[in-house]
Amino acid sequence: MLLWIIVFVGTLIFVSGLYLLIKNYKDGKYIIGYGLLTYAGVAIVLLGVILLMEPVFTSLPGNLPITLPLVIDILICIIASKLLFEPTFLKNKTKRGIFIKKCTQCNKSFSFYDRLKVFINGHLKCSHCNAIYEPKHNVDRGIYFGIILIANIIIFNHIIVLNNFMLQIKLQILIILITYPLFDLLPNRWQRYEKIS
Repeated sequence: MLLWIIVFVGTLIFVSGLYLLIKNYKDGKYIIGYGLLTYAGVAIVLLGVILLMEPVFTSLPGNLPITLPLVIDILICIIASKLLFEPTFLKNKTKRGIFIKKCTQCNKSFSFYDRLKVFINGHLKCSHCNAIYEPKHNVDRGIYFGIILIANIIIFNHIIVLNNFMLQIKLQILIILITYPLFDLLPNRWQRYEKIS
């Protein structure tokens, strides 16, 4: 009974937040507080549903009872955060940075080497006109990290099964530390930058 109450309360919060979000959008405004409220509703409903489905998950073979709910949680949270915290269809009037492949000042394409230097400098610099662009954190980075995390969980629970738990954790952390920075080397259409000088 308590779990059904949790789902009901979460649904009420979600519907209320979504209503306020859409209502303000009609007035040409995006208010992140309502996005957070809607996201909280999604999280509460998700928690209640996962707990209600516990008998279904426990009947699964192997490590699936542990990994499957986690994978579902991560995927739903990534999608919800993308839609509610950085909704491009709602925030067309309040863009933070732009996606660029070329320098907006001199139209020179950024090379792989230019993107590689972002690791060291912390910003993207045009080698032709010296214009500087600062990378802006966005949900795409979170999606990329979530995919790496899910891939790690699946690989180390179903493909490479190690008996030593500490060794497994160390290997997972090492793989994350190596693969996570590669996001900055993806083509610039995945990156959001803001010109600072």
